[in-house]
Amino acid sequence: MNDHDELLRWELSEWDPWNFELSNLETAKVFNGVVIFESVLVFALNTLVVALAARNPHLLDTAANILFAGLCLSNALYGLTIAAERVKLVHEYHWSKEMCTLFSSTNVVFVTMSVLVMVCISGERYLSVVRSYHVSRRKAYTVVCACALVAVGHSLLHLINGGIGVITKSGIFCYPTAFHSWLGLLDFLLLAGNMVAIVFGYLSVLYKIRDSYRSVKKVSNAPEFGAATIQSLETAVNESIEKRNNLSVQSLGPGAASNPFLSATSSNPGTGNTYVTLSITSPMQRAFSAGALPLPGNVAPTPTPTPVGETQQPESQTQLVRPVKLPTQRRKKRSTQEEQKRQSELRVLRRGILSFLGFLITLIPFTIVIFEGFLNGRRASLAVDTFFVVSKFASEMCDPLILLTLDRHFNQALRTTFGMRPRRG
Repeated sequence: MNDHDELLRWELSEWDPWNFELSNLETAKVFNGVVIFESVLVFALNTLVVALAARNPHLLDTAANILFAGLCLSNALYGLTIAAERVKLVHEYHWSKEMCTLFSSTNVVFVTMSVLVMVCISGERYLSVVRSYHVSRRKAYTVVCACALVAVGHSLLHLINGGIGVITKSGIFCYPTAFHSWLGLLDFLLLAGNMVAIVFGYLSVLYKIRDSYRSVKKVSNAPEFGAATIQSLETAVNESIEKRNNLSVQSLGPGAASNPFLSATSSNPGTGNTYVTLSITSPMQRAFSAGALPLPGNVAPTPTPTPVGETQQPESQTQLVRPVKLPTQRRKKRSTQEEQKRQSELRVLRRGILSFLGFLITLIPFTIVIFEGFLNGRRASLAVDTFFVVSKFASEMCDPLILLTLDRHFNQALRTTFGMRPRRG
């Protein structure tokens, strides 16, 4: 077997706990202590979020908070499990076959769980903002449980066909040997597909919120109209309609005055022009005007035409303009509510994006490990191992800090619990 079959050789040969760079042993022991400290910190921060949610049930009134709290619960269990496994290496730095396999399976379970929950958080934001679909609390709890079951099942797939754990070249941690098989390709495609889904969801939400902000801004910038202004507008509209209702006979031709479908005419002595009022233009309208046919609802009767040469009697002035829909206090209140809703959506969106960016720090070296195992069938380099260990808990430590900082209700519950002043604004 050549170097490209290194992972397969691990599965077929006898277990060797010292099959790594022994020159890196002291460094591995130091990193082991660092990882224990980080895992305890991860457990403490995420347990704080879970405890606050358990003590204040109103914090879990929304699907977004339930999903995020579920992610923090997963992180807390991850930190506790890693700390318990790592403590065994303090007295004697010795990777047994069972311990390495358990450690690699633990990493796959919780990394998969984090990816799935983040996809669900992005999907919930997309459904809520873009599709206006409300995800219920019950469905959110069901989704978190389903993600946990899928993560466990996905991890067990790596143990079929003799899959075990493999010690990295640095000797710091373990991951599955199954990365050299079709499972490595499956892991890579799942990670890439989920990342694309998360990015698409957040971009769609950002685009929708931007459009909502523009429409709210148009309404809020509309001028107020008083009674005097409204009356002036109605007068201007009435004059415009009156001008359009009067057409010059000269433009209609010499037979316009005797046309039976044109009602009344009038002359302007100052200019010598004769005007025709087009109030009735068909026999049906004449029947309505004469009362022979009933008028439809909300249709004002048309004045009876006056023959040419007779004097038309003045009639009561009819309102020609409907009330103009102008910005009112109700509309301004609605725009204020829309702005508050937009700000709330932005806070939740910002929370999810920051959590996703924190997870990318860990995901990049983990993807390199998977890609190297599938493409070349061998362990990753020392540099990749070190980068992976240093950045491993970046996401797990950022998630509770993001939630406690950006979510007003969680922040208020935290300050109340520890007797601190409420945050202003």
